[in-house]
Amino acid sequence: ALIIFLLLFIIKMWPYTKKQFFRLPSAVIISFVSAAALIGFIIHGLVDFGWRLPANLLYLATLLVLLQHGLGSTAILSENQ
Repeated sequence: ALIIFLLLFIIKMWPYTKKQFFRLPSAVIISFVSAAALIGFIIHGLVDFGWRLPANLLYLATLLVLLQHGLGSTAILSENQ
């Protein structure tokens, strides 16, 4: 389910990749960075550490919240344009 969520995120963010990076809204940048961190965290988690550690789950939840915040802000930005 998380991989599907990340794929939908990439599809939604694709129009922003055509702009210059310094002109992007900060919410979009936060979304890109948190998605990249989530992908790396998941790949690393599959081979190196367990998911039962509370710190790992807290980090995952924090990244998901940042990603959701960025997606919500981009929806507001697209409605205003």
